[in-house]
Amino acid sequence: MKLKTFFAAAVVVAMATSCGSKTEEAKAETTETTPAAATETPAAGEASIVKNWVLDNIDASAAMAGMPKDNQDKMKAAMDAMVSTQKGKMSLDIQGGGKVMANASDMSGNWKTSEGKWTLSDDKKTLTLDIDGKKDEFIVAELSADKLNLEMKGEKMNMIFVPKQ
Repeated sequence: MKLKTFFAAAVVVAMATSCGSKTEEAKAETTETTPAAATETPAAGEASIVKNWVLDNIDASAAMAGMPKDNQDKMKAAMDAMVSTQKGKMSLDIQGGGKVMANASDMSGNWKTSEGKWTLSDDKKTLTLDIDGKKDEFIVAELSADKLNLEMKGEKMNMIFVPKQ
């Protein structure tokens, strides 16, 4: 049963940027983006997070490390299958002015584009996404011109994005 629970959690993490329903109440609770984060200006030679990113991979190896070997193999196969349906399609279009557009499929395979807001901490180590009234924080494990590696806080899973071609 733990394998099914873990897989369900993996799907939720992968889709955290697009799940939720728009309601007037949720819209009313959306917080405003701070001007500094919304106008992120990288220092010379530093990569900008403002870009249209697409999912390249999900690394759940740290989360699976404590599982029995046969469960790890099953989980890896399930994650690989899930990633194959999302790779290059699930996207985070992080725009200037604190706007973000997220595109991902739900559990039924229906694709949805959602709009929200983003902020980046002053130390550029925490990305907060507020999409459809659902706020999620991610640790920015890596940010370069060709890679954005996000770890959801409290999880041992990383979503690796690359620039959309």
